[in-house]
Amino acid sequence: MRPAEEVVFGYRDFFGASDNIRLRSVISLRLSTLLLGRIVFRIARCEGDEGRLLLRAHVEELDPQHIRAIPPERLLAWHRHARFGIHSGRTAWKTLLNGYTLVRKAGVGGADGQVVVSSEDAGSNLGSIRFVRRIFSALF
Repeated sequence: MRPAEEVVFGYRDFFGASDNIRLRSVISLRLSTLLLGRIVFRIARCEGDEGRLLLRAHVEELDPQHIRAIPPERLLAWHRHARFGIHSGRTAWKTLLNGYTLVRKAGVGGADGQVVVSSEDAGSNLGSIRFVRRIFSALF
């Protein structure tokens, strides 16, 4: 990680970090972040010189420009300023049952769109409905 860079990741994939990496949690109830299936986001920030954030993952090295459409279940980490859109060629009802794909939007600057994606064939058969329990338990 570069100095002052921030990366969003999941603790389930966390393996370790260098001494100058500071970890914190952010709670977000925005609809756009709820679509990622989370309310609590873990952020690693590099303080000082370059640092290392180690994640446990099955990945293949690809040019980041080739990673455009991502199932949310395969998204492991991303630059904090990366932006995503939702793609679903279905009706709203079918999206609830079959899910959707995140599409990375073009960012301003080189690091804005960087993402780390698992190469495992992971996907949900329950669509957006899988988040209902998590959302209700967080709100009530």
